Amino acid sequence: MICRKSIISMLLTVSVVYTGYSQKTNNAQEVVSELANLGESTLLSRGEVGLWVQDIETGEVLVNYKADRSFMPASNLKIITTATALELLGSDYRYKTNGYVSGKVDSSGLLKGSLYVIGSGDPSLGSDQITGPSLNEWMNTWADALVKQGIRQVSGDLVIDVSAYDANPVPDFWPWADLGNYYGAGVYGLNMSDNTVKLYFQQNRVEGNAVKLLRTEPNLKGSVYTNGVLTGPIGSKDQAYIYGAPYQTNRMVLGTLPPGDGEYKVKGSMPDPPAWFGFLLKQVLKAKGVQLKGTVKVSAIPLNVKDSKIWFEYQSPGLAELARITNYFSINLFAESIFQHIALSKTGKGERERAITTVKRFWSSVGVDTLGWILMDGSGLSPLNAISPEQMGLVLRYMAKESKASAAFMQSLPKAGKDGTVYWFGKNTALENNAQLKSGSFTGTLCYSGYMTTKSNKRVAFSIMMNRYEGEMRAAAKKLLPVLEKVAGY
Repeated sequence: MICRKSIISMLLTVSVVYTGYSQKTNNAQEVVSELANLGESTLLSRGEVGLWVQDIETGEVLVNYKADRSFMPASNLKIITTATALELLGSDYRYKTNGYVSGKVDSSGLLKGSLYVIGSGDPSLGSDQITGPSLNEWMNTWADALVKQGIRQVSGDLVIDVSAYDANPVPDFWPWADLGNYYGAGVYGLNMSDNTVKLYFQQNRVEGNAVKLLRTEPNLKGSVYTNGVLTGPIGSKDQAYIYGAPYQTNRMVLGTLPPGDGEYKVKGSMPDPPAWFGFLLKQVLKAKGVQLKGTVKVSAIPLNVKDSKIWFEYQSPGLAELARITNYFSINLFAESIFQHIALSKTGKGERERAITTVKRFWSSVGVDTLGWILMDGSGLSPLNAISPEQMGLVLRYMAKESKASAAFMQSLPKAGKDGTVYWFGKNTALENNAQLKSGSFTGTLCYSGYMTTKSNKRVAFSIMMNRYEGEMRAAAKKLLPVLEKVAGY
């Protein structure tokens, strides 16, 4: 016989369980309702949005709204690239760029041989994102090392080995309009100074007037820029674009710049970074009294340095720092280099196809279903990339709960309303300084993926993706923000 006191106790227990379940259901329904309303708005009259939210600790899926469908991730794909590299290579991994001396030095200081520089695709060499000595300072140090060896002349060549990566510096399906601009810079077996050239223009205040190109930094030997830039209307922004592919020295600049009286800087991609690296190093050697009788050559075929002496050894910052730079500032060059370096370190060749296979194979091995996951690059610049919010969310949960590089990866994601490319997103909301997330955007695509702590102290992984929306990106972001605020309210 059950006493009245026991029955009341049981009813109270059921009530608590039911109330908790009801609260979860209501929260999910509110989020889904917000998404459904968004899907019916003019913003998404021909588009689609998907959301995945998962409790990191328990694995419970809190929201699954069209999360199994494939979306274009844009720069959210950098999450996959940096996560894979940190897991497979380790947070302390470093790129190496080495110099070698081939041949013997006679009593007059003549090296009867050549100088070799072998790259590994390091994106940090001379980068504006890296603190420490400049590339010129490094080159002077390397030149001093030759002088210390008694070398005053080199009978052979200065050969730059770029065989670490694909001969084609850019993926096949990157948009033509991006290639000449800094964010479309290709990745080479040897990169330098972000593979970027800066174009300086003299502004004027008359709409429709031609804008004069003053100079380029550096002044690339042989490069020609045909300038068609005009002054835009009052209130307009930078709409100048550089058109040109890798190795093309003739480039066109079109579009408009804001009206004004000062100089205006536009950043473009460097046509041939390895060749420019060799040219600069030759100039530094000459200034140090080391005469190169041969020429600067770039080799896509691996050099045999078995019998050569080490000249210099350069190491990049650790991978944890490179991943942080990649995700904080969404730098395509860093992402593409890390992507191909995964293949180089694991297969011996830094080819994109090998990188694609290696990345997908790893995530499949840890239980992430990669069906429908299309990889064309490592940065997300290709509009042919595809991944689902669910797949992105599962990767995020793995990195938070299972990865040995968990701390380094999570620290690589900027905080909403505070850091990097999301410094403005979520300010003065529950996301500010709480959500750690990567943004991803190009025309008609906007995505946010990362982590946050909810009101009930749940640590969740989330991924929200929106494709084919109408209007401006900032306006679209304001529509996604209330959805994520409701997630934070769990």
